[in-house]
Amino acid sequence: MVTNPGPAAGPARPMIGAIAIAIGLSLFFRFGNLASKPYWGDEVFSSFRVAGYTLAQVRAAVNDGQPRSPQDLQAFQIPQEARGPVETIRALAIDDPQHPPLYFLMARQWQVWFGNSVTVRRLLPALLGVLLIPAAAAIAGELWRSRGAAWVAAGLVATSPFHVLYGQEVRQYSLWTVAIALTGWGLLRAWRRDRPGDWLLYGVLTAALLYLHLFSLLIVAGYITLGLVLWWRDRRGPLKHFAIATGAAVVAFCPWLWAVAMGAETISQTNGWTADSLPLPLLVWNWGLNLARLWVDFDGPGELIPGTGPVIAALRWVAIASCGTAVAASAVFLGRSRDRRPLIFLGLWLAAAVVPLILADLLFGGCRSAIARYPIAGYLAVQMAIAGWLGVGLGQPRSRQTSQMLTAIALGVSLLSCATSYPADTWWPKQGSYDQSAIARLVNQTERPLILSDRYWPRLFSLSYDLRPDAAIAFLPESSEMPDLPRDRPIFLYRPAEALRDRLTAQGYGLRDRYRAPRRYPYLPPIDRHAALWLTELRPTPAKGP
Repeated sequence: MVTNPGPAAGPARPMIGAIAIAIGLSLFFRFGNLASKPYWGDEVFSSFRVAGYTLAQVRAAVNDGQPRSPQDLQAFQIPQEARGPVETIRALAIDDPQHPPLYFLMARQWQVWFGNSVTVRRLLPALLGVLLIPAAAAIAGELWRSRGAAWVAAGLVATSPFHVLYGQEVRQYSLWTVAIALTGWGLLRAWRRDRPGDWLLYGVLTAALLYLHLFSLLIVAGYITLGLVLWWRDRRGPLKHFAIATGAAVVAFCPWLWAVAMGAETISQTNGWTADSLPLPLLVWNWGLNLARLWVDFDGPGELIPGTGPVIAALRWVAIASCGTAVAASAVFLGRSRDRRPLIFLGLWLAAAVVPLILADLLFGGCRSAIARYPIAGYLAVQMAIAGWLGVGLGQPRSRQTSQMLTAIALGVSLLSCATSYPADTWWPKQGSYDQSAIARLVNQTERPLILSDRYWPRLFSLSYDLRPDAAIAFLPESSEMPDLPRDRPIFLYRPAEALRDRLTAQGYGLRDRYRAPRRYPYLPPIDRHAALWLTELRPTPAKGP
């Protein structure tokens, strides 16, 4: 049995060396092939806001049926001097108030300084994501005063395929994860030392956390509960200083809360798809998939292990059950530890991130708790609990060998998962753009291709990054007459609606389906419906003679 009697001896040097090597390998996977996977829809939305454009402004500018080159479309995603930081904030407040502006302002300045290629854009979140490694080590060290726990925590988050994948997207999630970790560390440190500088740091970090994602309010609510529980348990502690620091952070966030209140309807419309209900067994299955993906991720569409049949299904169950067993063992470790702070802190971290999503799904219907990126603080709580269990065990003679073996398995499986996704041209977080690379390869086999669409226009901005330079894209207004189509270049319809297909057929055009993606996310039907892609080739009727 592993207990936590206090400051523990550190792990042996060979184990530290092995973890350090694993961390080094993880950096290769984090920074390699940054531009190889699709620049998918949500990254396109991020770039619109970084450049200071609302969706209505972009739609009004391009939805006219005129062909545009990929470079012309991408100009709407590049910061310009005429559209400064104020436009970035305004675009977010109008279109996407659930995403506060801190990351987007950082990304804007980053592109101004270093350029606008996909590699440069993704380099910023990749660099920010690396900060999670020392932040996780700091939390584990603060919770257990154990060098072994700090090293294992650093290794787990560094090699986690989930953190590696989300650290390569032009979105705020890698920085949000770092901010969650740093605020947790800052709170624990300030509560223990009760120094003005520590409380100032915690307050600043908490304000930054709030300005990264609206779900940060759940995390801060968890911190408030933690402060009250710690004070009630000991009948002492710096509750006043904690209240001042937390209150100041919330007050600093109030201007954006006003934007959230004004944009409540927009938030509801934008996230309406998350209200699509799942059968309870399927919802629970997604929880298991999300947990296991912290270590096991060998399947592009996200079902852990590729393939079909009973053997593959059994292996998936084994993977989920193994991860669940590790979580249960770490919970037992926490429950048996004499120091109750880790149990209280990690329990509230997990509850704040996960329980509201689960309750919303169970009471009102929906799939919020199945969306992998939403309960990130819950993932961190699980990883820190396991880091404490294994890391403290590395310093105790009776459990050292078992802890070494389990740590090696966790790091090895994680690195193998990263090595599997590293060379792939797409992976499960790309959702609606999962099949984009396949479509681009087909289109790029032709010269001067023209792609038409009457809907899903942001996805064509995404596709533009993979098209050959002589390609063109045209967006067809729904209410307009069909424009004259050129006869000297191949024409493709991108996910055309049935109404458009019928209209073209009635005008004598021939249609031939060239690509239709198979179901990619059967375990999550709302995403599966959005991810469906098809490409149709348009064949104009021969010109009539005189």
